[in-house]
Amino acid sequence: ENRSHVQVTRGRVRVSWPSSSTELTAGSEGLFPPIDQRGIGDKLDRPAVREQQRARGMGRARSRARGVDVAAEWQELARRGEYEEAFARLRNGGRVPARVNGLMLAADVARLAGHPAAALPYLRSVERSHRDDPRAALAAFTRGRLLLDQLGRGGAAARAFAAVQRLDAAPDLAELAMAREVAALVQSGQTRRARSRALVYLERYPDGDRIAEVRRLGGI
Repeated sequence: ENRSHVQVTRGRVRVSWPSSSTELTAGSEGLFPPIDQRGIGDKLDRPAVREQQRARGMGRARSRARGVDVAAEWQELARRGEYEEAFARLRNGGRVPARVNGLMLAADVARLAGHPAAALPYLRSVERSHRDDPRAALAAFTRGRLLLDQLGRGGAAARAFAAVQRLDAAPDLAELAMAREVAALVQSGQTRRARSRALVYLERYPDGDRIAEVRRLGGI
């Protein structure tokens, strides 16, 4: 649907589209062009968009008439970027496959539709049921980020970031997770524990990208 979801785990990424651009840093993400970007609407043929939306509705009606599995319809909506509608279908009898792809897609639908708490069980299922999959570490990191940045649950976020480091995480993701763990501990008032983990970070990553931030947070 002419948009891309970008999530950065290391370094900086510049994202450009016809009317603007932005730069993302590690730990940030977004949907681009932004949904409320005025430039998008200016460039679209609005009657054509309405006709396209009408055609989608007719297509869903035909799917039901043919006996297509409506319980899995949320996945098709998600792949088209219609996250709010996909979330509504998911919550109203949608079936989530137990595979990693299905669970991660359900988590994406929940958080991109503006329901971060609803994404947590799907991410937790990936961690528990698919520990040997490399995406389990990404699921734990995403869970920690939602808990810390959107739900304000620092203690739970710290445990999620610690879980990343116990899983088969890529080195860059493990380093970022430890730095975010320190931040989460500070947010939850565990300053002594934050200082202890900050010292471990400095020992483990003497040339790490987050040294200055970790020193500040840990009071070192």
